[in-house]
Amino acid sequence: MECRNSPVTKTPPKDLPAIPGVTSPISDEPPTEARQNHRQNSPEDKPAGGDESQFEMDI
Repeated sequence: MECRNSPVTKTPPKDLPAIPGVTSPISDEPPTEARQNHRQNSPEDKPAGGDESQFEMDI
């Protein structure tokens, strides 16, 4: 029962993910890393291929 008051129990684990509003305060601006990944993976940069179907079907 004494472990509840230990300083170790009051610190988050080192591998805890950063979830805004859950494990870290909510910020209006996304982290720099997230903004860079969004630019690299944005769907506007990909060529539009309307002829391809989303899934192949065996008839």
